[in-house]
Amino acid sequence: MINRYGMLPLAFILIIFTILLTTIIPSSHKNCIDRNMSMLNNLDQEKYTDGKIKKFGKSIGTNCKDNYSFDLTTLVN
Repeated sequence: MINRYGMLPLAFILIIFTILLTTIIPSSHKNCIDRNMSMLNNLDQEKYTDGKIKKFGKSIGTNCKDNYSFDLTTLVN
């Protein structure tokens, strides 16, 4: 097959396989961030200042990188 068509079809198949593989397997890091971002968006704006909400947002990124089971409610409550 390589002698007849060259490397281009194999490279194309490899790229498609890689894209399918990365979309099928869910990322634990992304799930952690999505779960905590939904909590962050539902925070009471009157109870927390903008600076505090910004601090919670930054903590989501760093804590989800270290621990995929990070839960923002432990900081909020």
